[in-house]
Formats: sequence, structure tokens, C-alpha cells
Amino acid sequence: SRPCDLEDVAIPLTSALLHAADEYNIPSFSFLKLNGLKALASQCSESVPEFIGTQFCSQNWSIQHRMDMLETVYQAALELSS
Repeated sequence: SRPCDLEDVAIPLTSALLHAADEYNIPSFSFLKLNGLKALASQCSESVPEFIGTQFCSQNWSIQHRMDMLETVYQAALELSS
């Protein structure tokens, strides 16, 4: 079920996940991170993809972070279309 305050915390959670790094060698970290981002983007389908789009255009992201952002939006779009 969707928490009632998800819209309020979606952007800070998205930002935290985008900045998250695998400092402890967690198995499947990238997969878990992308699934979290995809869930946020599909549940808050207006605010989170817009936020990711503005972050994508800023200059402080690596190529891998930008690829994660594109994959997030792609996976969320697939989920929303099915």
C-alpha cells in the first residue's frame, strides 16, 4: 500500500538514493537502488521524473549516475504502461 505522505518525502528519498554509494559491498546494491528509484518514480509519476530530469541536466553527476537516472525513468515508464 502507498503511504499517505509519499508525495511529501518522494523528492528527498529520490535525492538520497541518487547520492547513495555502495560503501559496504552490499550484494545487488545497484539492483536494489534502481528498484527503489523505479518505485518512487512510478508511484509519484509527476514529481519524481521531473526532479530526475532537472538533476540529469545539472553538471554534478557522473556518467553512471546519469545512466541510473535514464534507467529509472525508462523502467518507471514500462511499469506505468503495463
